[in-house]
Amino acid sequence: MTSDIKVAVSSASLGQHAAHTLDRKIELAAKHGFGGIEVVYPELERYAHTHGLSLAAAATRLGELSAASGVQVLALDPFRNFEGHPTTSLAERLAVAADWIELLRRLGGRYLQVPSQTLRDSHGDRAVLVAELRQLAELAAAAGVAVAYEPVAWARHVSTWEQAWDLVQAVDRPNFGLCLDNFHLITGLWADNTVPGGRRPGGDARLRASLDRLAATDTADKLFYVQLSDGELFDPPYHPGHPFFDPALDPRASWSRHARPFPLEVESGAYFPSAEFLRSILLDKHYTGWLSLEVFDRRTREEHAGLEPAAIRAERSWKRLLEAVKPDAGSLTPEV
Repeated sequence: MTSDIKVAVSSASLGQHAAHTLDRKIELAAKHGFGGIEVVYPELERYAHTHGLSLAAAATRLGELSAASGVQVLALDPFRNFEGHPTTSLAERLAVAADWIELLRRLGGRYLQVPSQTLRDSHGDRAVLVAELRQLAELAAAAGVAVAYEPVAWARHVSTWEQAWDLVQAVDRPNFGLCLDNFHLITGLWADNTVPGGRRPGGDARLRASLDRLAATDTADKLFYVQLSDGELFDPPYHPGHPFFDPALDPRASWSRHARPFPLEVESGAYFPSAEFLRSILLDKHYTGWLSLEVFDRRTREEHAGLEPAAIRAERSWKRLLEAVKPDAGSLTPEV
């Protein structure tokens, strides 16, 4: 790739079938120009089981493969529903976190990615959230790694980057920062899969204002990495009877699981202003950290979809983004 920007890809982006192995994904990430990879925890478990290894041994082996391939393990994720959990003690959760952190260390990884809490009956007291996340950060610091906190659009208490940034400042630890995902920002402000056309009224102005605030906010070195994907236009809109409908899920959660193609992949139904988002991050905010393509596309669940085609799609998507964010690129919202 002809860019100095550090770009990673999530292992989930390259295939979601059991035959799509983690070691091969690392090799393909390197082949197609990605300098980093996010390791999805269930894939690490599957690799260990397939090869008859303990999780620790599997992480060590994959860390060695990544280093030999020139691919940085960016993160181990997702470490879900940590803060404010309604039924488990903090000590129990920290014990599980310690196991994940040790695996991250063996992988040679940088970040434990923690999505914001989504359980409805979770505790939302800010003092509790700050105290628990601070202890998690201190546990990670002892192992030489960091915690990347991701605001999820349908989260119970922290659903915007502003709310997450407030927590980052309150936790006040050098190794606790943000993971910013464009899917969550855009579906919170601009996109709606339950209405014809897929757009929220006034969404353009809200998105622009949010991006302007982000650009003006001095996050210093606390914006650890940025995830990029797109959204497939639902036609007809999401409703009872839709193939992806699940009454137990927020519509955006179902969207995220089934219909998140690569950025600007209009042939797969992509219609988000993903390039506008990236343009603001790179040109307005002057962000120079890691970018990662995190995609959840139902088409990659089939074995016949193959790993190489997904890696080709990822590389093509990144090249499109680079072209689209040029200062003279004009309109950045893809035509659909």
